[in-house]
Amino acid sequence: MVAAGNAVVAGWPTDPLAVADAVLDELARNASELPQTLRYFDDYDEIERTVPVSDPQWRIRLNGATAIFRVGAIETAYRHLLHALAVVGLPSAPKGTCKAIQNFFAHPELLRSTAEAAVQGPLAGLSFARRKLGHVAPHESGFAAAKALLRALAHLEWFGWTEADLYALHQIDNPLASPGTSPVEDGDAILTLAEQRDINEHFEELAVRLSHDRQCLPWQDLRAAVMLYWNYSNGFRPIQIAKLTVEDVRIRTGSCEHPTPMVLVRVPYAKQRRPRIKKYSTRRMRRNWTPIMTAWMDTRANADITGGFDRPRSLFGLPPNGVGQEITRYVTRITGVRRTPYDMRHTAAQRLADIGANRLTIAEFLTHEDINTANAYIENSPAQAEIVNQALGQSPVFRKLDAEMKRRAISSAEHARLAPDNQVMDAPNGRPIVGIGGCAIGQSFCTKTPALACYTCAKFMFLRDDVQVHRNALAAAQSIVREFLEAAPSGRNTPAFAQLRQTIEVMQAVIAEIEAARA
Repeated sequence: MVAAGNAVVAGWPTDPLAVADAVLDELARNASELPQTLRYFDDYDEIERTVPVSDPQWRIRLNGATAIFRVGAIETAYRHLLHALAVVGLPSAPKGTCKAIQNFFAHPELLRSTAEAAVQGPLAGLSFARRKLGHVAPHESGFAAAKALLRALAHLEWFGWTEADLYALHQIDNPLASPGTSPVEDGDAILTLAEQRDINEHFEELAVRLSHDRQCLPWQDLRAAVMLYWNYSNGFRPIQIAKLTVEDVRIRTGSCEHPTPMVLVRVPYAKQRRPRIKKYSTRRMRRNWTPIMTAWMDTRANADITGGFDRPRSLFGLPPNGVGQEITRYVTRITGVRRTPYDMRHTAAQRLADIGANRLTIAEFLTHEDINTANAYIENSPAQAEIVNQALGQSPVFRKLDAEMKRRAISSAEHARLAPDNQVMDAPNGRPIVGIGGCAIGQSFCTKTPALACYTCAKFMFLRDDVQVHRNALAAAQSIVREFLEAAPSGRNTPAFAQLRQTIEVMQAVIAEIEAARA
């Protein structure tokens, strides 16, 4: 990455600040007392980096990319202020501070206006932030950059600013911020049931294909599939995926009972309050999908592939930005909907909240050190007391069938013409489920639990003209849930319980759809 500051933008302020000489002298004196070396921690390369303030170009290497700021080409007073911003901001928020400096290089007038108000003290600076900044700033990010500069002066206690002014700055809302709720609260960042089903089906099919032929898709797609798995199933951030090394992976051979190998991955925490103290979380891959991971480990051993990696021992050989781009590309191809790694992460956390997980469990899952970050998912989930009721089908909120599933519905006559292997029937936990519909590939080729898993499967064709068979299937599933909870009361915090609950919701939706068509 090369920042906007790589070239001097037309209109960049080259004249001194329009303030008294005494103020300029005080600014120069204050800047001379600051550290003359910028220091920050690069979380990706896990190294403390330094940048000499006297360099005409500040090269800030962060998360596998480099931002270049030509500070030597700007007027001295503005450089002093950027020096202050960098000294205060880079150690605690290097990414946000780089973004703020980029905004100032891209929008010189923003820096000019903010600087002139800031050096006049907190009264003028706070008045500017409240009344004028919303009109001067070009966008939400520019407003945040100006506030960051004002905060820096308050931290340093320049020009009469004090740390007491930080609270006043905090209370000034960004008028350019998007109104409304957060993407988590309004559901925009949560994948739909259809999207999640498409991803699950893709992994199911891919695991089977790779079990028979490990060269069945290009290595770039195989890498993207593995990265998507850890992002989608475990909520790993792009930087966490990028930091994984081959030493973080453990593969244990299978047994007679479970012939597929077990895959364990040790992921580093990100955004730790003490970044120099390493903290890890160990995760286990879903067992029937482990052929995807083992195929990648074999593929990665090819020197022609790893020769282009950004780090020799990297598991995937991409910086965080590259990881994010590849995940977005691959999941968009699967679902037809453009989704980002953060949508995957939010969805993984929401799934956990929906099965009744508490704040501590969600925070640990997301590798957060602050458990309050889980509040958005808890508050966006049905009340915890409703969790069991939902699983038993007693909740008034049902999922609506998506258009794709409606198109796959078949009639009784069509069902009767299906081959026996394509007619769904089974007896999970000893409870017969028959006549609910057909399977596009045949039950003998299915890797899931027949009948019970059919309702959430893209190959299922539900019977559209006999509601009773679906009511019988729902009653059977409810009985299985009751037995499940009686045998393990804490089991509602498991993926198995979540799958049962999702299956029952789809059963309810099928019943509602048939009844509505009859009305």
